Amino acid sequence: MVLLKVIVLLVVFTSCWAEEEKELSVSELLWRANKDVVHTKDEPLVIDDIAYDNENERNADQCTSSGCMWPRSADGNVYVPYVIANHYTSRELSIIERGLESFTEVSCIRFIKWTGQRGYLSIQSHNG
Repeated sequence: MVLLKVIVLLVVFTSCWAEEEKELSVSELLWRANKDVVHTKDEPLVIDDIAYDNENERNADQCTSSGCMWPRSADGNVYVPYVIANHYTSRELSIIERGLESFTEVSCIRFIKWTGQRGYLSIQSHNG
C-alpha cells in the first residue's frame, strides 16, 4: 500500500512539473537550459536566443536605428539566407528547419538557403 502511494505521488508530481514546463515562455526555457553553461571570453554575449559581439549591439529594432539587414522585397516578404552547421543530427536539423518554416505562417519572413549572400544567419551550437 505504501509503495502504491509513493507511485501515485510521483505520477502527480511529474504531471504537475510537466504542466509547469508547458506554461513557460521560450525565453524562460532557453534560460533554464543554458543558465549553467560556462562561456569563454571569445564567445559572443548571448541573451535569450540572440548573440551579440558586445553589449552596445543590443537594440529591439535595428531597422529603425541602422537600416534593415534584409529589406522587404517587391512581393512584401523579407528573405533571410541561412546556413546550418553540419554538427547537428538529422533529427535536430529537421527540428531547426521546421522552426524556420514556421515563421512563414505568422510573418513576412522567409528563410532561404544561403547561396553566398553577404548577410546571412549561421546557425550553430556552442556550449549549449
